[in-house]
Amino acid sequence: MLISVVIPIYNVAPYLQRCIQSVLGQTHRELQVILVDDGSTDGSGALCDQAAAQDARVEVIHQANAGLSAARNAGLSAARGDCIGFVDADDYVLPDMFAYLLAGMVDNDAQVSACDYFVPQDTPSLPAGPIAGGVVPRGFWPANGTGLLTLGTDDAITLLVSDVVLQNYAWNKLSLASLWEGVRFPEGHVFEDVATTYRVVRRARRVAVLPAAKYVYEPLPTGIVRRRSLGNEMDGVRAYERRMDDLLPSYPQLAGPLADGVLRAMATVWPLSWDDRAALTPEMRERLRASAQFARAHPATPELRASLGVAGRMTLPLLRHPGAWSRSLAAAIYHAYLRRHPEWARTAKA
Repeated sequence: MLISVVIPIYNVAPYLQRCIQSVLGQTHRELQVILVDDGSTDGSGALCDQAAAQDARVEVIHQANAGLSAARNAGLSAARGDCIGFVDADDYVLPDMFAYLLAGMVDNDAQVSACDYFVPQDTPSLPAGPIAGGVVPRGFWPANGTGLLTLGTDDAITLLVSDVVLQNYAWNKLSLASLWEGVRFPEGHVFEDVATTYRVVRRARRVAVLPAAKYVYEPLPTGIVRRRSLGNEMDGVRAYERRMDDLLPSYPQLAGPLADGVLRAMATVWPLSWDDRAALTPEMRERLRASAQFARAHPATPELRASLGVAGRMTLPLLRHPGAWSRSLAAAIYHAYLRRHPEWARTAKA
């Protein structure tokens, strides 16, 4: 069975060969590896061409810089596989990841499968090659004998919305190519996985959630990933709002968790709206007022409060007020948190 692996690339030359080789070294050999060079200026494009010259399974698309969504969409349009997976170019995968995901789909009559992933524990950059010290499994998967979860559509959507066990990331999943017909990432916007993954999962009759970690997530502040800015984070609020508008008619019982997603995104917008006051256009101010109205109409659930740290819980009541005083206080809380946890700002990516 042919698997199309889409790798969007932008200025990740120091990490790119590690990523490509980890995909080409898969025990499942029937691959179409689509490298989408999104206007790189650091030699990443030449590395893509070099990989294509050395392995016939590699196809390269060079395009003007248009962002992660456009790069992934170009790869989707070129995909010929029966199944589709994604890898970020500054990450890498274990040798049996796609064989593992494919077996999870076939053995469980699933149309989507997902695996656990590793995250850095102490070191911001991992060595090439086998998993070494400094990474740990993310550990969302519950211990229930085998650890395997097979979910119907409704249960899968519930877990995805709740961000428990099944998350929005495109890169730790494999799905039937047919599920992507008519589905594309939102170009010109960030939080692309929030806007897209649920649409694919919603089309699946069954989702297999597998317990082993097979993907190494490198949260490096480089490459094609999003940067924190007021405009980008407001994109996140919009993405969660649109997901809520789309799913709520069919899943009214998820009103609380769907609203929690919006509120969690707003908690990042509030301090940035104070720090980045130059971005406070009349349109942005109106968006803040609308968001505050949303927060007043949708109180945070106990589950959201329990999932947040002290800084997050202190920020939640401020979201009901769009004025300068609430946003400045949110910024003070945010910066106090960063002083205690500087790695959060340094390593976060989409």
